[in-house]
Amino acid sequence: MANGAPDSEAGIVATPVRLAIDAVTRDPALQCRAKLDEETVLRYVEVVDDLPAVKVIRVEGVDFLVDGWHRFEAHVRADRPDVSAVVVVGTRRDAILAAVQANSNHGLPRSNEDTRRAVKVLLMDAEWCKLSDRALAKLADVSHTHVAVQRKHFGVKAGELLTADEANRLEGKWPPAWEAFRA
Repeated sequence: MANGAPDSEAGIVATPVRLAIDAVTRDPALQCRAKLDEETVLRYVEVVDDLPAVKVIRVEGVDFLVDGWHRFEAHVRADRPDVSAVVVVGTRRDAILAAVQANSNHGLPRSNEDTRRAVKVLLMDAEWCKLSDRALAKLADVSHTHVAVQRKHFGVKAGELLTADEANRLEGKWPPAWEAFRA
């Protein structure tokens, strides 16, 4: 990876192609939004033919949606057979990183819950969990203090892997003193 971007993207601007809706895999593990915003989806349905392309990472022949979940849902609801997509060939980790970075500088602004989910995804990776708070913050486009709060919440230090069991056990459970971070 170069500068946190998948190697397959370094210096390349891909031309959008049309992909059949059924051919795009929506893996919940690659959705860093806490939830889709219904108003945004409905607004996008009205202008569905004018929306920018979604981003897909092709991993071993499978096309995974990594950016543009609201746009994609608008195409589904508008009963469109296909969607414009920028397709990049990469690895599963490329797909995860692209999903983590999605919407950090475009689209519907990320909520605090969205950024928490992005950091959690990085902490659940055997390589990324070894990075410092500042390095993780740069990857997720959040503050290093936000990463530190997440590590503390999940009880993991730099280099310690957050397991799915532990993440699920703590999901939605915040100490009362941390309630201010939930807004």
